[in-house]
Amino acid sequence: MVGMVLVSHCRPLAEATLTLTRAMAGEEVRIAVAAGAGAGHVELGTDAMEIAQAIQSVADGDGVVVLMDMGSAVLSAEMALDFLDEPTRGQVRLCAAAFVEGTVAAGVAAKVGGSLAEVAREASLALTQKMGHLTAAPDADADSAPVLRNARTTRVTVPNPAGLHARPVARLIQEAGKFQSEIQARNLTNGKGPVSIRSMTGMVALEALRGHEVELLAAGADEEQALTVLRAAIAGGLGDVLQAPPQGDADGDRAAPGPGAADAKPIGVCKGVAIGPVYYPQAAVFEVPTSPSADAGRESGLLRAALEKTRSVLREQAREVGRVMGGERGEIFNAQAMVLNDPALLAQAERYIRRDRRQAAHAWWLAVEEAIKTYQNLSDDNLRQRAEDLRDVARLVLGQLGVNVPDGLVMPRPGILVVNELTPGQAAALDKGRVLGVVCLEGGRTSHSSILLRSRGIPAIVQARHFAASLSALTPPAVLAMDGDTGELWLNPEIKELKKIHERQIRWAEQVTLEKRDSARPAVTLDGRSFEICANVGNVEDAETAAGNGADGIGLLRTEFMFLHRDEAPDEEEQVAALRMILRPMAGKPAVIRTLDAGGDKELPYLHMPREANPYLGVRAIRLCLRNRALFQQQLRAILRAGADYDVRVMFPMIATLQELQEAKAELARAHESLAAAGTAHLWPVPTGMMMEVPAAAIIAHYFVPEVDFVSIGTNDLTQYTLAADRGNPELQGLLSKELNPAVLAQINRVVLSCQGKIPVSVCGEAAAHPESAAVFLGLGVRELSMSGRSIPAMKHWVRGQSLSAMEQSARELLTVRLSHMAGR
Repeated sequence: MVGMVLVSHCRPLAEATLTLTRAMAGEEVRIAVAAGAGAGHVELGTDAMEIAQAIQSVADGDGVVVLMDMGSAVLSAEMALDFLDEPTRGQVRLCAAAFVEGTVAAGVAAKVGGSLAEVAREASLALTQKMGHLTAAPDADADSAPVLRNARTTRVTVPNPAGLHARPVARLIQEAGKFQSEIQARNLTNGKGPVSIRSMTGMVALEALRGHEVELLAAGADEEQALTVLRAAIAGGLGDVLQAPPQGDADGDRAAPGPGAADAKPIGVCKGVAIGPVYYPQAAVFEVPTSPSADAGRESGLLRAALEKTRSVLREQAREVGRVMGGERGEIFNAQAMVLNDPALLAQAERYIRRDRRQAAHAWWLAVEEAIKTYQNLSDDNLRQRAEDLRDVARLVLGQLGVNVPDGLVMPRPGILVVNELTPGQAAALDKGRVLGVVCLEGGRTSHSSILLRSRGIPAIVQARHFAASLSALTPPAVLAMDGDTGELWLNPEIKELKKIHERQIRWAEQVTLEKRDSARPAVTLDGRSFEICANVGNVEDAETAAGNGADGIGLLRTEFMFLHRDEAPDEEEQVAALRMILRPMAGKPAVIRTLDAGGDKELPYLHMPREANPYLGVRAIRLCLRNRALFQQQLRAILRAGADYDVRVMFPMIATLQELQEAKAELARAHESLAAAGTAHLWPVPTGMMMEVPAAAIIAHYFVPEVDFVSIGTNDLTQYTLAADRGNPELQGLLSKELNPAVLAQINRVVLSCQGKIPVSVCGEAAAHPESAAVFLGLGVRELSMSGRSIPAMKHWVRGQSLSAMEQSARELLTVRLSHMAGR
């Protein structure tokens, strides 16, 4: 890491600049101060020998940037170079940057691993942004930074349904942090930018919406690789689901009304009809201390400590929510934590502390309110919704600074919660036993709180501001009714109307009950053939849902949740405990545990894997495990130990060759031998299977069948690899999401024929939950389908109304027609 030396005539000035820089760049950047003269450095002046010693104290081979305030400080720094040996002297850059701005910019650049030239360049350009801002025309983009000189560029179209909002931006910033080059982004569609790609606020302020063209600029040693990787990351959606759901899907990207749409219709975001007394939470009133501070350094330190504690809280919340609700839901809180690293937000808070002598809490809240106004003034509704995320994080920081910020969402009795907006933390903590439904006056379909409400199954409506006056006129125990599917609201309905709503509620409940009533019974067709309908699970809540919905077993237990969103791999004991918690609700039923399927869009930063231009075709899943055998052994031991009291099977993902399969089985046997030698209770022998999702394996499936006890067809990856089509690319959804492609269908048929009469074969891709494709799978000979636990009652109900003989005939005809059509006959 590049070191820094601050040379100033005035010791307090240098130390204050150091404090400000620490707030932006953290403690790990090596910064030395050579300032003042005389005893105790209380006199104005500089000392060349002291400067030389300071340079030596921070030099470790990556170079040192020296920043000077004025006049003789430059002469003293030049003289100091004469006191250094030649190798050290060659790694020192005397920088002509503005002292304060340049120091902060250099510190941030050094923090993210910038080279000596890049850190010096960042310092030199630091003042340009201020100059451009103060001399710009009134309509100029104040968020823009000077365009990088001599930069390479690339362009990419934003595919995300909600644009580059907080979560994908957080991922983009993490990706950018892997490179040394300085990187900017600008929105070519609306003319905003450029901004540093490492600024959360700046990137969101670009308002890069779906279909907008974004230009990336990079200058530095790895600029070409940075552009290639970042362009691919944006094109791939940065973790967002890109395909446009069908009309009425709760995860759709239906446009939300803008700020002036007072007559906008409320939007349903989570299905369900709810009737109950209205409940308004008390406003979270809190007092931020406004008295001046006598010690700016102390306040700055308090703020930095509070920010770090809040980051830890959010990381823990991400792990917990990811464990219970799924990794994607946990990512929401990781995105919130990224806000705390925004240099613009932190710099503004520091300005209030230093310039206005504000206490840390007051300075932080003032800076946050300014940032919230920036979000609220954006034209895109999805981006405006991020203001509530920022407010949520800001309150957590205030709490760490000793401010009592009440939640106000504890409901005394069951009812319908009416709020202006709901924060992600509040949505995750709602008591489902008391909250019958949620009505938000603001918010949006794609807001983080809406995602969490859907995940928790709480009926919800957003953007009900048209009803704000009417809702505020209701006083408990007034009755409110809502339909979370259609977005309809009924305020204190008359008895006649209430009866109709209640009938609608009953019909909805009856439909759910009808499908769930017999879900524990076997799925047997009209002609007496029985099928296993199992669940795909990734956390405890999934397993409990599956058990409650009559799953015949766990067809796919994803283990990635234990490895994601953390700084180090889970140890063996943690994995055993986590697996047992998931297996417990399904005790007595078979459970297929898939070994780690990381790589692609599921990175494990603690493995320090080299960057790949196409990670989906790189070291992922079984390839990653076989290259990290200690990690693999730890997981295999944990699976065998957790399976000691359960009916567990082990499945290896992304098998492409017999050698990979045989090596994986050998590692499993090795794990058994080590446990047996230690006298540790574990499951052995254990049925072993493989995911059939790589065309190279599917084409010669008959060679793999003797090596395994079962096969599971992963239709998602099999389809995208067969068609060479990224399933996350919105331009290719017509190819991927329509009827089964003949080439994919032929491979599934080949796998089934290879397995028939020998070993069981199942399907665990998304297609298994759709009756149209499920009928084809069952007709071809698949005897087990695995899907989301919430889909199981409906699927079992559907199977009971089918005839296997009819499905077999239809599947044969379909296969013949598709292949004939493909051959041109």
